[in-house]
This record gives sequence, C-alpha cells and structure tokens, in this order.
Amino acid sequence: MAAGRAKPRPVAPGRDGPPAATRRRLDLNKATFDELRSLDLSSTQSRRLLAYRKRLHGFESIDQLDQVPGFPKRVRDQLQHQLTV
Repeated sequence: MAAGRAKPRPVAPGRDGPPAATRRRLDLNKATFDELRSLDLSSTQSRRLLAYRKRLHGFESIDQLDQVPGFPKRVRDQLQHQLTV
C-alpha cells in the first residue's frame, strides 16, 4: 500500500453485496427469524411477523403486512421492497 493512504475500512455487516435494487427478494412465507432480522427488523417485529404468518397459514400478499400488529407504516413500506410471497 502506498505511503499516506489509509487502510480500507471494513464494510459494516449487512451493508455489503449488491445494491438493494438488484438483490433477490426474501420469500415472506419461507423467511426464518434470522433472515427477517437481517432486514433490520427487531426481534419483537420478527417474532410478530412469524406468529402472524403461522396464524394465517402463510401470506397471500405483501399487503397483508398492514395487518401485522406492531409494524409502523415506515417499516411496512421498507419491507414491501425487500419481500415477496
């Protein structure tokens, strides 16, 4: 490395990889707790989503996220671009 140049900083976890627009969407009906957490959901939000999915026997539409208790609108809006059914 050339003198005077800083070492490259490591990429923060969850920030590497292709841009969000080119990433594959996560299947809402198959997502694990850890996969949901990787979408920056809290533990509580991830558990609520999984419990709601179990009650429904699976999601039929991403729009059903509106019915999951404890999800602010901004979180639902963000998830709609990262999930599929």
